[in-house]
Amino acid sequence: MLWEFADGVAQAHEGARLTRTLQEERAALARLLGWLEARARDLDEGAFEPFGRELELLPGSEPDGRPAPLDDRAAFDGILTRRELDVLRLLVAGCSNRELGERLVLSAGTVKFHVNSILRKLGAANRAQAVARYLAATGVRAPAPRQSSTRSAPL
Repeated sequence: MLWEFADGVAQAHEGARLTRTLQEERAALARLLGWLEARARDLDEGAFEPFGRELELLPGSEPDGRPAPLDDRAAFDGILTRRELDVLRLLVAGCSNRELGERLVLSAGTVKFHVNSILRKLGAANRAQAVARYLAATGVRAPAPRQSSTRSAPL
């Protein structure tokens, strides 16, 4: 009988503890919702400044009037798989097949398969054309050519 009594007290205590924890969680969620509602009102009123003041542009970071580049996932949605897009990004970065395999943990054969699939899907004859099509589709400006450290003699 004492055992039954102790078991009942333990269950009552556990129930009370769980009820208190649930009330604390509800209160925390209510505070969060109140904060979110206040931020939403600020956004609706157009007064929301995430850093508390207007940010100044750094020299050289002024907008140049061109539209922002597209997200490459949106540009190639339905054309390339996620993994092919990973490979294409590394092609744009100038990686060789060996570097692609190392970075993406792929065998040489799998890298070649993905590169050939990308070329076929983009209608590109080579990697350079695939990179050019990526840059054109995303609106990213091609990087400036690297300057050679050795000067060639004039002809």
